[in-house]
Amino acid sequence: EDAVPLELVENLERIAMQLGTALQRVQSENALRTAHDELELRVEQRTAELASANENLQLEIKERERAEEELRESESLYHSLVESLPQNVFRKDVAGHFTFANRQFCETQGKALPEIIGKTDFDIFPRELAEKYLADDQHVSETREMLEIVETHQPSGKERLHVKVVKIPVYDAAGQVAGI
Repeated sequence: EDAVPLELVENLERIAMQLGTALQRVQSENALRTAHDELELRVEQRTAELASANENLQLEIKERERAEEELRESESLYHSLVESLPQNVFRKDVAGHFTFANRQFCETQGKALPEIIGKTDFDIFPRELAEKYLADDQHVSETREMLEIVETHQPSGKERLHVKVVKIPVYDAAGQVAGI
């Protein structure tokens, strides 16, 4: 008979197992190589995206710095103009709290700026004048129109004065009245 010797069968089985293991190793290496290549491609794509995003952020930063510098210059010009006027200039929020006062206003009231900011007319003026000022401010806020009148002022410890007053609404970025 043509019987295959047992030793040959065992050798063939061992070779088949080794071939199977080698084939699995080759397949695993190919899968690993493919995964590595895909990962490298994704890393390159993501790196390019990040580089582009970084470039855009750098442009935004430069634009913001330019805008901030322009704002500082504009504010400086505004403050130098308002501070050099020989008139009382102030700003109040919609609740009637002073948010700004120029040097002339502070001197007229005999108070330092920190003593004015955050205060209302009732903290600075006699009640009857404060009530009138509040009514005028509310009228300007409600009508959104300029008010030009002669008012009586009484700086602390000084005689009453009659002065021409111009009150206008101050608007926020959304176009809402933010103060007087």
